[in-house]
Amino acid sequence: MGSVVDVLVVDDIEDAAETYAQLVEALTGLSTIYTTNPEYAREIIRTKSVKVVVLDQRMPVKGTDLYTQLHHIDP
Repeated sequence: MGSVVDVLVVDDIEDAAETYAQLVEALTGLSTIYTTNPEYAREIIRTKSVKVVVLDQRMPVKGTDLYTQLHHIDP
């Protein structure tokens, strides 16, 4: 697997995803990445070692459904 990402943030509202990721990084020093695109989130899970995923529940794809998909790729 590729590089390590401590926290992946997925939200369909880009400003919310970006702000939350920046806040986590600023307060904790953890490496973060964010996206609004569920397919890109799946690609990140396929190619990077992600420790924690923060998902918005209310998106075009429900957060719990996306969680199931991501967990299937890398439990």
